[in-house]
Amino acid sequence: MKNNYPIKYALVPMIEQVGWAMGLNELEREYDNVCYIVSKCYIINEIKEYKENGLVETKYNVVCPYEYHKILNYWEREFPKFNYVNNYCTNSITVDNVYDTKEEAKEAKQIRNMEILNHQLSYIAVNSEYEEKVKKLKNVFNNKLKYYEQLEEFIEMSTPDLVVNGKIKEQNVIIYKENEYKEYNRSLYTILDLYDSNFIVYSLTQSDYDNLKENLDKNIDIKKYNYSPLLINYSEKKMKKIMSNNGDVKYIDNNNDLIEKYIYKNETIVPDNGSINFKDDFNYDMVIYTIEDYNDIIYSYKLNNNKCKRLTYK
Repeated sequence: MKNNYPIKYALVPMIEQVGWAMGLNELEREYDNVCYIVSKCYIINEIKEYKENGLVETKYNVVCPYEYHKILNYWEREFPKFNYVNNYCTNSITVDNVYDTKEEAKEAKQIRNMEILNHQLSYIAVNSEYEEKVKKLKNVFNNKLKYYEQLEEFIEMSTPDLVVNGKIKEQNVIIYKENEYKEYNRSLYTILDLYDSNFIVYSLTQSDYDNLKENLDKNIDIKKYNYSPLLINYSEKKMKKIMSNNGDVKYIDNNNDLIEKYIYKNETIVPDNGSINFKDDFNYDMVIYTIEDYNDIIYSYKLNNNKCKRLTYK
């Protein structure tokens, strides 16, 4: 599967503009955390800090599976993004703890949200209007929490692919290019994003992949590993064709959207039926071997279209 990171529950802060603050030359928008929600998250790394008193403090860099797009006003499925120069994750947040169950996380959420509410209440002056202002502030906070809990419910419902403490699947690939076989410590999905040439991908069993890996420097019959064509990238058409062993076909367009058919210059490419045939004169710049299969790829790209377009106050 795409993005093979450990999955845990975490508390994700909801950030909003809460006022204005003095900037260098003028007033600037001031943002703060207005509440927490519970969400499954990708764990990118753990950071351990050793204290002088002998204690160890652990923090986690995580990526929430949904991100808000302010201009278009929707929450869209998101994946960890990296700067390929320094391998730094560009869309992670740091949290104090992660949880194995949603129930544990919800208990922690209740405590953290109560801390936020109490902090807001501490600014109310004690006078004749105190009780009325407290009641009003609590109503505003509870309504906002209910508003974001819709997102919490949507994320839980929309992420069955994210299995907490699930098994991690190896994502390395073997590439044949310029008469040389080499294993790369990158996932198939990273390769698909980086390369735009004509190439074909074959799906292997774990045992065949291991066998090929062990014999890369030997004179082997590579054709015996080309038994399960999985994906073809057509550089000119800006399209990827995904194939199953039983003849199911889908396409990934230039926007990384999964589609049933592909239209190119008034030519409609429809799903194939039966066995898969390849043109003998089609030249591949690379041949890629992976243990990913048809369902892995379909499920990974299908998620790209999963959007929560709006939330409503209850």
